[in-house]
Amino acid sequence: NVAEEAEKLLIANPRLSEEALLNGLRNPDYLSLILEDPLLSVGKQIGLVGELLFLEKLIDRADATSISRTKAFSAWKNGSRDFSNNGVVVEVKTSGGKTRKHPISEITQLELRGTETELYVLSASAAPDSSGSNRLPDHVQNLLTKLTSSQQTTLLNRLRTWWRGGGGYDHGTRGSYVGEQPLSIIFQPALFAITPPSTPRVQPLVRASLAHGPGHAEDIQYKLNLEPLNPLPPADFDAVLDKLLA
Repeated sequence: NVAEEAEKLLIANPRLSEEALLNGLRNPDYLSLILEDPLLSVGKQIGLVGELLFLEKLIDRADATSISRTKAFSAWKNGSRDFSNNGVVVEVKTSGGKTRKHPISEITQLELRGTETELYVLSASAAPDSSGSNRLPDHVQNLLTKLTSSQQTTLLNRLRTWWRGGGGYDHGTRGSYVGEQPLSIIFQPALFAITPPSTPRVQPLVRASLAHGPGHAEDIQYKLNLEPLNPLPPADFDAVLDKLLA
């Protein structure tokens, strides 16, 4: 449609300037058809699956302890922190591979801020897998089936603004993901404590690790390797969930 409309405009006026051509394509807004991509990038799809897995654990724990599911949605922040409440923070890191090795985009993600007292990393998996069966919409649908009608509305609204409050995932366009690779869960989600420390301790690179401060480093890229470490046992995992739901 965009190409045909552009052709008509140029046939009618072969000397049409580029600016005039673009203006012509804006009424009706043909440009929106090619400039707006309804799909999340593969990296964002992987990250979202990890957050959905942890949200489901929060919901299951709320049910098991007779707490309102609203508390689970309230702890999901969709912002500078993935999940937080009462000074307890959980940053979700989702691997697109077979190991618990997670790239960290911002060094401050693994540092306490303000009134925060406890910081954890949820290590999850959502690996692109051509032989798999669950694409991002399927992971969303699996969670939707556990929710009431009003809770489904809450989830879908939150997903639309999932990425930093802006463009996210619209379940109404789930058919657009038919050509995307399925995302398989290679290993189950596990929780690792940064502060207070795990045993053995997780030793992430933070600003204090740099002898002369981050101002002397133009670009910091690193990967948190949780493979050699033991995750929190189930009872401690539940205790963190309880704090987020309090």
